[in-house]
Amino acid sequence: MCDKEDNMFSIEHLRWEKEMIRQLKPLKKEQQAAVLWLMYHMDILDLIDSGEIMSEEMEQEWTERALEDNAYILMTLIQYKKLKDQKRGKK
Repeated sequence: MCDKEDNMFSIEHLRWEKEMIRQLKPLKKEQQAAVLWLMYHMDILDLIDSGEIMSEEMEQEWTERALEDNAYILMTLIQYKKLKDQKRGKK
């Protein structure tokens, strides 16, 4: 059963969403898709930037997610993260 609060938005959230739509509207559909893709996958970018070593379990979860979505850019970012981790491990 869902709580009523789960379906409610704050005024700040609605303002942010309105501003995001305003910013995206003048962009071409492909540009909008690229920005939204990056925002949706910001957690992998944060992981790459964090310096934290990606565990095998984490890598498997990311890979499964990428395969489910046919997200080839995400697959590339996973491989990039692995290479960065290997270089960090050698230092």
